[in-house]
Amino acid sequence: MTMQKLTQLLFILFMLILSFNINADTPWDYAKGEQSISISFIDDRFDRVWEGSKEASIPKVTQQNTWLNYSHGITDDILLSATFGYTQTSWEKNDSSFNGIADSSLSIKYQLLNEFIDESIASVSIKLTGIIKGTYDRAYAQNPHSPGDKSNGGEISLQIGKFLHDNFAAYLDIGYKILIDNVPDDIVANIGIYYSINKSFGINALYAVKHALDGTDIKGNGFDPNFFHQTKEERQWLELSIDYTFLPAHTFSFGSAQVIKGRNSGKSRIFFIGYRYSIF
Repeated sequence: MTMQKLTQLLFILFMLILSFNINADTPWDYAKGEQSISISFIDDRFDRVWEGSKEASIPKVTQQNTWLNYSHGITDDILLSATFGYTQTSWEKNDSSFNGIADSSLSIKYQLLNEFIDESIASVSIKLTGIIKGTYDRAYAQNPHSPGDKSNGGEISLQIGKFLHDNFAAYLDIGYKILIDNVPDDIVANIGIYYSINKSFGINALYAVKHALDGTDIKGNGFDPNFFHQTKEERQWLELSIDYTFLPAHTFSFGSAQVIKGRNSGKSRIFFIGYRYSIF
């Protein structure tokens, strides 16, 4: 195995594991027959929000998600994945809570170019995702802290990445998300870098954006507090994670993220941990 192929394998072990942004992805696929199962726990808390573009304080909201993901390399170019989860939120103001199955997804990714095989400038993939709405209740006037949009839909996304050195890579993931059930469509993007310290440890840094294409502002014209899912939600955040791989089928991930700018969104501080088992 060449150093580049070994580095690519290490990158797959690290990068297709876990993130606060559970749908963030890279262009590198599994080889035919490779599989993985992962579980992650995400803790998200905030006591400041953007009502439209104006920042305000509120009683603390806490959201906790547990995610289970399964991925399978059908061929060297095609990867199938399924992500399901359980979510719960609570609000200090009235001790109310939401809980239920989170918005889940099924996806297929096709690798168009592989820089190691095709000698292309970069690796490129395209991914189609189906979104299945969860079972939790939607937000309403007295309880505005629902854990998601609760909407069926789909997403098409493009992933581009390149190894700039044997142990350093950069990647971009950009997508268009179509949502039904009166939820605005989104444009989402993730830009990240990855550094492999050695065969066991890696560091990943990510900047991510979610931008709703339409919708109302909280407390703005046309806003109805019983229809929070129709607001124009935007957020930008930074994320940093450390991965530890051993044996080499086992990977643990630890990370944190901070929302730095938003619209009709919480100013969240997020911590996450996860474990992934790979079958080669």
